[in-house]
Amino acid sequence: MNFAGTTAGLIQKLGNSLGSSDINFPSHPEFSRKYQLGGEDETAVRQLFHPEVLEFFESQGRGVSLEASGNRFILYRRQLSVSPKKIREFMAEGYQVFQMLKSAQDKCESVGEEKTDKEACTVVFE
Repeated sequence: MNFAGTTAGLIQKLGNSLGSSDINFPSHPEFSRKYQLGGEDETAVRQLFHPEVLEFFESQGRGVSLEASGNRFILYRRQLSVSPKKIREFMAEGYQVFQMLKSAQDKCESVGEEKTDKEACTVVFE
C-alpha cells in the first residue's frame, strides 16, 4: 500500500481547491486542517489512520510527515533537521508511529472472515 500524509501548505491547499484528492476525517477536523493525506486505496488508508494515529498527528506542534510504500515508511519533519542530541528521541517517535500502524494491521487481521470488505485490510508492516 502506498500513501503520504504531509503537512498542508499553500500548494496543497491550492491543489485541493482545484480538485486534488485529500482524505479528510470529519471526526478529527484538526488533522484534516493540518495534513494533506492521500493514497492509492482510500478505504485502506482510512483503516490505517484510526483515532490513535489521527490524535498523534494532531498533537504534533511542528508537522510530522509520513510516507509509505509497500511495507516501508519514512517519518520526517519538513524543513527541519534533527540535531544529533535528539536523534534517539526522534527514532523513538518513529517507532511509536510504527507501533500504531502495526496495531491497525493487527486489528484488521483479528477481524478475520467476518469482515465483508477484506480488501480494506491489506496493510502490511513488519
